[in-house]
Amino acid sequence: MLKVTLNIRALRATLVAVSTEETRYYLNGINLEFTPDGVVMAATDGHRMIILRQPYGEHAATGAHASVIVPRDLVAKLKVRNKVVEETTLTIADDGRLTFEHAGESYGGARVDGTFPDYRRVVPQDLDGKPAQYDPLYLADFAKARKELGGDRTTSPVVRYNGGSPAVVDFAWGTGFQAIGVLMPIRDRTDATYYTWASTPAAAWPDATPAASAAA
Repeated sequence: MLKVTLNIRALRATLVAVSTEETRYYLNGINLEFTPDGVVMAATDGHRMIILRQPYGEHAATGAHASVIVPRDLVAKLKVRNKVVEETTLTIADDGRLTFEHAGESYGGARVDGTFPDYRRVVPQDLDGKPAQYDPLYLADFAKARKELGGDRTTSPVVRYNGGSPAVVDFAWGTGFQAIGVLMPIRDRTDATYYTWASTPAAAWPDATPAASAAA
């Protein structure tokens, strides 16, 4: 059996990047990796990823479990109560069953039976600074993760550009948490002629009809 203390804000921030695609079930949760210095939380849907490191609290993990994938539905039940109770205790039974104890309540369930991908291979070692295009919905999700960590609502995540390769998103700065995001760029459109009509006089449009004639 393993018992470890986890920060609820950290869990809920990482939850933002969890996949909802059932076919890739091993991405339907947060991977908790137990290291000698703390817990590394990781979640991804293949397009964006959140990685967060939390030092051990009252209960520190041992070598009993190298890692475990906690299903998203179980993590979603955890709430910060009145900004006071921000920690929960996770117990991993010998049979793999998971139980969260939080604010006098307990939530249990089975772990995700699968192998989480090697997320470290995706984290960029170098950044070339070249601009790229990113899905605005994913950028908004990193802002949501920042809010979960208690970040200032007047500030935003910062994207560290990396051209056509994965970019790093600094969304946890100033929150006291050690966390980064990784974001895949979207394919840029090389055909820029589709919006040339916006700078062309209407009279030059091939199918242009004067407004007065159209009204008549």
